[in-house]
Amino acid sequence: MDLIYLACLAYLDPGDEMIISAGSFISARIAGTIMNANIIQIPTREYRHDLERILASITPKTKLIYLDNPINPLGTIVNRKELAEFMAQLPEHVLVVLDEAYAEYITSRDYPRGLDFYNQNYNILVLRTFSKIYGLAGLRIGYGFARPEIIQTLMKVRLPFNANRAAQVAAIAALSDTRHVKRSRQVNEAGKAMFYREFKRLKLFYLESYANFVFVNFTVDSSLIFDILQRKGVITRTVKEYGFPTALRVSVGREPENRRFLKALNETLAYLRISTPAAD
Repeated sequence: MDLIYLACLAYLDPGDEMIISAGSFISARIAGTIMNANIIQIPTREYRHDLERILASITPKTKLIYLDNPINPLGTIVNRKELAEFMAQLPEHVLVVLDEAYAEYITSRDYPRGLDFYNQNYNILVLRTFSKIYGLAGLRIGYGFARPEIIQTLMKVRLPFNANRAAQVAAIAALSDTRHVKRSRQVNEAGKAMFYREFKRLKLFYLESYANFVFVNFTVDSSLIFDILQRKGVITRTVKEYGFPTALRVSVGREPENRRFLKALNETLAYLRISTPAAD
């Protein structure tokens, strides 16, 4: 998240434009707003980045485009072909910030890797984090890669000592712990499958996710469901600030935690008498 802020600080002046999908990670929008940039929010198409519309929205004032792939909190992606065509049409004056926070969860060959676009010398800053599959969220450590001149620009606005030694040591060790990554990916896939089966049985609208959470929609204000679940000891996430007032983002946990959530959800829906399908 620190690199998102640094990118906005380095590349945005008041009045510049930053393009972001409506429904994307809200911290990027906040960072652009802090810089007094004009935030151009592009509606998603079928809950995915509308890359054609993003391209069409670029003006001489556009300095930065933020793409989270997968989108947080939707869990959807754009594929390799779509992103390649998008990058090939991008004007040179625009920097793409490609946030791959959940990339390690994805095994699909159709998932585009930012490293490929970096190797092709595109104007791109690729972000990764140790807060997700590596489980180091409390250490607040991540990394990014880009062309040398982009990194040099970011270094001009970076505060010194923004990553402590303990976090750096843990991050380096985590990179070699392939067994943990593989096991976490397996647990995540099994948990998502469990959620999908139950959401389908309950006739709830949900999105198949490439991340470690699932977006699920209801027919009532999601705060009602959130509050009841919380009283039952289960914490989810409302996503009203993303434009989805009746949806929750549910993180995937270990099997006992997933079962506890589903049991609490069934009890909550029965209490609220919610049983009808919730489409978009």
